[in-house]
Amino acid sequence: MKKNYILIVLLFIAINIYAQTPKPEYFGAYMVINGKLIELKSANADTIRTSGTLDMGNPILGIKQKRGQWISDNNFYFLIYDDKQQGKTPTLSTLTFKATDVHTNPITHQQQQVNVNLWEFDKDIPLKTAPVTDLQNAYKYVTETPLPEGSYIFSKSGRQQSDGLFSATNNAKDVWHFTFSKSLMMDRDLSKCDIDKREYTLPSSFGFWVINNNQYVQIPATKSKDIVKYRDSTKTFPYGVTDLSGTEISQNQLAKTFIAFSDKDIRQGSTEMNLFYKIYFNMIPEKMYLSKLKQIEVDTRTDKDIKKGNPANIVKVWVEDKSIPFNNSISSFYNKQLSRVYIDQALEPGTYAFHNGRINGKDLSFGGTNIVYTFVVK
Repeated sequence: MKKNYILIVLLFIAINIYAQTPKPEYFGAYMVINGKLIELKSANADTIRTSGTLDMGNPILGIKQKRGQWISDNNFYFLIYDDKQQGKTPTLSTLTFKATDVHTNPITHQQQQVNVNLWEFDKDIPLKTAPVTDLQNAYKYVTETPLPEGSYIFSKSGRQQSDGLFSATNNAKDVWHFTFSKSLMMDRDLSKCDIDKREYTLPSSFGFWVINNNQYVQIPATKSKDIVKYRDSTKTFPYGVTDLSGTEISQNQLAKTFIAFSDKDIRQGSTEMNLFYKIYFNMIPEKMYLSKLKQIEVDTRTDKDIKKGNPANIVKVWVEDKSIPFNNSISSFYNKQLSRVYIDQALEPGTYAFHNGRINGKDLSFGGTNIVYTFVVK
């Protein structure tokens, strides 16, 4: 009886393995995602480009724009069914955005920085190969380990070169981009995301956003004129916020999730900061603070004002009452900076600020100007 049970289990496993390998009807390249066969059509193949310079020694190869499949499940593999595939080895590579590069002119031998702006083929991912049962000229290609979140390029023939240095194209139509992400979803709207599983979509524009009632609500940056210095009991000059942004969110509809979407990734060494008010500033969320605020009355006179005998200038300002811990995850799928800020506990009713210091008495954590976003939870 026990032997029969073992045979039944083995048969069941074999049937499931067979069922998980769907057989295509026509030659081509496919992804199999959770057992579903998805054709990688030539019409959707990516165009391979170079950086477009005279440096032919080591040209940058990549794609201009990511427009491929977005998947949120790591249970996938590739399947190629082609009687002309013999001798060709498919490749899977990571993609890394490259804005500029230094090239050497082969004639003058002078080095110059050139704009690249390509998603460059980076590291190769090892693939295991297995024939598809009962289907000649068909093979499965599976990654040795689960892929981390990121953007990838799959080449049916292992072809990672352009047809020419200028206006390069890929006439073979056998290279496809895809992105694996458990959180950032490009193929659905926000209302269909499972926020509790940290799913979200791309906001419509740069800025700092909160998810409230399954919708994005933008929190505008506080203008410089609304952030003032004041004198405290230790004769130092911390900062306070005089006017709030006016953003109000509902406590019972707050998803405890904020999205910071900046137009520059200042982690890459750029110190450029926008000194003028806009609807966004360039953010490094993991270096910022989330504070519950309280309102106090302060004297905003400077030392010079006091020496002149000017009367006290009493102003009501918002300063930190207590610090709120938060978590942060950074998306690497855009050359723009995209971060998700999420808190474990629901925010109690009150006034809050997401900022880079000073209104909590600390030095600026980055940049040369105050970056403050205020909002009220009701």
